[in-house]
Amino acid sequence: MRAIALAAGGRAETVHGAAGVGDLHVTAAAGRNRAFGERVGKGRPAVEVAAEMLAAGELTEGYPAIATAWRFARERGVVDLPWLDALNAIVWQGADVAATLGALKLTV
Repeated sequence: MRAIALAAGGRAETVHGAAGVGDLHVTAAAGRNRAFGERVGKGRPAVEVAAEMLAAGELTEGYPAIATAWRFARERGVVDLPWLDALNAIVWQGADVAATLGALKLTV
């Protein structure tokens, strides 16, 4: 998130502050984006999940936001975003969830 914010002219403090961390927490901990992610994570195609949620009147902004963020980063030369690349591959290219996430090199 930091790299994308900086590429857009934002400040790192915003991402690491209450607004950025709070938004990330709420998005991941509850709501429609979490429901979408859980369903896709269980192996259901993202397009199917998104259509089902839309038919139920549940808009999930995370679905199109992944593609938008991925394109935005590429247009600005931000390429070292392994989590965004993985999400884009899973959601928009139909990549296998376990294999794609398992291939990430995680560091602490």
